Amino acid sequence: MNFRCRQRKPLDDRKVRLFAEGRRFRGGVPIELERQHPVFEDFGFLAGARRPADLGHCGAPLSTPCSLQKIPRPEIATSEQDAVASASLSSLFVSADSTMKTAIIFDCEFLCVEGSQRRFWCAAHDPDPVIAEIGAVKLGLEGEFAILDTHKSYIKAVDRFGRRYPLDPYFTDLTGITEANIDTHGIALEDALSAVDSFSGGARLWSWGKDEMNMVAISCYVAGIQPPIPARRFDNAVKLLLAAGMPIEDLAKTPSNKLAEYYGVEHPPLQAHDGLDDALSLTYALQHLMRIGKLQPEVFDRI
Repeated sequence: MNFRCRQRKPLDDRKVRLFAEGRRFRGGVPIELERQHPVFEDFGFLAGARRPADLGHCGAPLSTPCSLQKIPRPEIATSEQDAVASASLSSLFVSADSTMKTAIIFDCEFLCVEGSQRRFWCAAHDPDPVIAEIGAVKLGLEGEFAILDTHKSYIKAVDRFGRRYPLDPYFTDLTGITEANIDTHGIALEDALSAVDSFSGGARLWSWGKDEMNMVAISCYVAGIQPPIPARRFDNAVKLLLAAGMPIEDLAKTPSNKLAEYYGVEHPPLQAHDGLDDALSLTYALQHLMRIGKLQPEVFDRI
């Protein structure tokens, strides 16, 4: 996996300090440091460094959402150190154009207990299949088809009476999501969906199947809120893999977390049933197929 990086001239002292504080500034870095970006860890991966298996996509512990994990801020001592730091860090950023066509690849984790899927969540003790996590990736559809940004949210899932759902141990073992994650970083469903909509910038949202049925239809119905994102904004990424020639029998047996492996794409370690990592697995596969010419970016608009 290669990222298109662009060298920039060294930043002045004021901009370096803004940069270290995680703030945007005109004419420089297009993405705030407060939001983790895949190029930070993937640059090390390309250089041969390997990330420990217990760390998430952004180099943070798997229990910590990448969008909420802050990058350590370096101390700024001298102008010479400033220049070196700014030259090194600014060279890592993927060039992002606000006019670039993009697609949003997302994945959700929704509540379950052991056997819920086999029972279609119809047993007396099954929770409603409402979401507890959303992961999303912004994929460029031009140039090198770079991964431009990532997003992750934990949701405080509630039942039909507004009471917060407890997490079943089976769900925690499956996804790695704990009550502590929800307590610390969880937000209301309405806020989580609004954040995804804002992150998308109006681009179409793709999942492996129809995750929006849980993310929006069921979750909003149970929570008693109006769906903030219309159905026409979503689509099924299975169509994209069909267009790229993936056999139907393979589509039927390959989950999203195995797609990058199916195509032999090298990538940092991913955790199955993590919303962001499952979205990244699908993204890596789509990126690979576009780079080798088996999937044309125009297909994202035609289907």
